[in-house]
Amino acid sequence: MERSAKIDLWIINHYANRPGSSGLSRHYDFAGYLLKRGYKVTIFCSDIHYNTYEKLVEIPKGKNYFVQEIEGIRYVWIRTVPYQNNGIKRYLNIYSFYQGLKLLEKENELGRPDLVLGSSFHPFTIWASLKYKQKTKVPFIAEIRDLWPETMIQLGSSPYSPVVLLLDFIQKKVYKGCDAIVLLFPKAHEYIEGLNIGIPRSKMSWIPNGVDVQLFSQPTHPTAQIVEPHFFNVLNAGSLGNVYSLEYLITAAQILQERKLPIRIYLIGSGPLEDKLKKIKEEMGLENVFFRKPLPKTQMPAILQQFDLLYASLMNSPLYKYGMSLTKLHEYMAAGKPVVFAVNAVNNPVNDSQCGYTVQSNSAEEIATAIEKIYRLSSEERADMGLRAYEYAAKNFEYSNLSAKYDTLICQVIGRSKQ
Repeated sequence: MERSAKIDLWIINHYANRPGSSGLSRHYDFAGYLLKRGYKVTIFCSDIHYNTYEKLVEIPKGKNYFVQEIEGIRYVWIRTVPYQNNGIKRYLNIYSFYQGLKLLEKENELGRPDLVLGSSFHPFTIWASLKYKQKTKVPFIAEIRDLWPETMIQLGSSPYSPVVLLLDFIQKKVYKGCDAIVLLFPKAHEYIEGLNIGIPRSKMSWIPNGVDVQLFSQPTHPTAQIVEPHFFNVLNAGSLGNVYSLEYLITAAQILQERKLPIRIYLIGSGPLEDKLKKIKEEMGLENVFFRKPLPKTQMPAILQQFDLLYASLMNSPLYKYGMSLTKLHEYMAAGKPVVFAVNAVNNPVNDSQCGYTVQSNSAEEIATAIEKIYRLSSEERADMGLRAYEYAAKNFEYSNLSAKYDTLICQVIGRSKQ
């Protein structure tokens, strides 16, 4: 497609954040680069933060959505049911967002895009995007962030439960009906091909999560000192959720405390397991574990620089045979710090860059030993690890490069739709 006018792109992401909020920022970051390439970008998202559960905006009474421009990006905040943790209200929140997407059809108020990008934290977002395409013929890219219903099956749901069967129906309809598929995991195409529904490899592109390397290599945002410099300080940043197996990190802290090492572990974030993890800490009598509330995204580059070692983990699951794309891992590497990564995945940037150690996520002993190994390295050896991490992130995860791939794909899809 030859660009003769601005491309009007709509991004539908239930859990998109406003700039500066803690947590996920993929589409805000992509949008910033796409604006420079001549796009108009609208992001449709929930008014409730997915992890802290706070209201991100106040929607006027009597309205179901609120339009706001932030840094050149038009945000359409959809009123959704407030919730806490993973109870029934979370499912009501998902349903209310899906219902709220009916405003896509309000063309007199919101206009009409050149392309819709639907992102699947849950399948109902891409289902709504497909329905909009079917009604308006506007091309649609399905961005697959989680493999539903495979995730539910791996977490214990029956393959024949009504919910799993519904999600299986949705995923197959979306894969067939969309114009292109963007995958965050490098081997996720194998999952889709394994469905045997005739989706060609050429329809799928891999565009992982990224990082703005310059923000993390030269942090400028002032922030308070969190750590005490005379300790060796370890950080786990982000959601305290079930998929991260953080109870093993807490147990590793107990092992390090028993070894009488001057190592402190900080967990900055919140989530459904926060109370459980704090209880484990208290029951173990740990004096080397500290919890801090989530911090604005703008502060994280400077925060990461305070720590000697950064820790990331994912639960031991067959899902990761398709790969993973962990934003905080990319940010850790861009910060130029050694990393301990507790994971069993088909792709592993820590191993590839030799910027730290990889261990099993369900082995506290392995986690503790890896942390101690890096603690006992010289400052020069740790600096070399950090440099390798930074160089790998700059080469493979820089958002300016990834946004160029998205731009190319979007232009191709729009061009095909006009033939």
